[in-house]
Amino acid sequence: MTPKIVFIIPCLNEESNIGKAINSIKLSMGNTDFEIIVCDNGSTDETRFIAKKNGARVLIDTDANISKLRNIGASSSEADVYVFIDADVTIDETWYAQLLMSIKDWPQSKLLVSGSRCLTPEESGLINKHWFSALEDNSSNYINSGHMIVPKNTFDLVTGFDENLKTSEDYDFCQRAKKSGAEIVQDSRLKSYHHGYPKNLKDFIIRESWHGKEDISSLKKFFSSKTALIAFSVVSIRVIAILLFFLTPLKVFSIILLLISGLMALTAMKTKFKKHTLSSFFMTYIVFEFYLLGRVFSLISSKNRPKARG
Repeated sequence: MTPKIVFIIPCLNEESNIGKAINSIKLSMGNTDFEIIVCDNGSTDETRFIAKKNGARVLIDTDANISKLRNIGASSSEADVYVFIDADVTIDETWYAQLLMSIKDWPQSKLLVSGSRCLTPEESGLINKHWFSALEDNSSNYINSGHMIVPKNTFDLVTGFDENLKTSEDYDFCQRAKKSGAEIVQDSRLKSYHHGYPKNLKDFIIRESWHGKEDISSLKKFFSSKTALIAFSVVSIRVIAILLFFLTPLKVFSIILLLISGLMALTAMKTKFKKHTLSSFFMTYIVFEFYLLGRVFSLISSKNRPKARG
């Protein structure tokens, strides 16, 4: 029997994106049995109107974080499969046909979390080209909630997203799912496109400072996060090197420390980007330096999730 599918889209002031997301779903799904639920966090623009106009059911909770918004959507549906996508994500026209083929490969228990890393649109800018596009082919031990597919029995077993988390809730969900016996199934055949990636370094740093918030929420999480450890180590070594250079005669030691920090960053980048072309290597390294800087800025950045994309 063909499963009923619900698309759950959390959003806040996404009038420039929500219509595109919904229409891409309708184009791919055709006349099948599916539902679209938009979980609105208190939009003050035309988001709700556009969502309803395009056939989505709109639920509103102005106080919920993104984890709770997704849980609200799931608890409001009787579908067999939950598809979580962001409001600035569109799915490919072939997505549903491919999903039906992929379901045949799912374990009989249907205990899994599937999906794929969102692709960058063709009109990619510098950061998309040298960062997000370079990430597309990398394997991962979790599925990003910008495009995550979860059978209902898996979602119920994991008891949904942790509403105590403001960020990294998708990683946490996948780790709890794995501990419960579910498989993490990256499926690059299911194509989706993210239209809200940062287009400049300022927005990129803001994005990464937000994503780093959970890593510094406790000492335990900090020391268990490789990203947080490398970011703070590299930046701390560079601060010490600069102080040594200007405040002491030990300039040679400051140069050595800068070289060590650069080697640490380079090694971390090569671990994160297992595949890259030589021509893009330098630019990716430059963006990686801003990535580390953004993670350190988590200490002083806003506690609020970055505003909607334009």
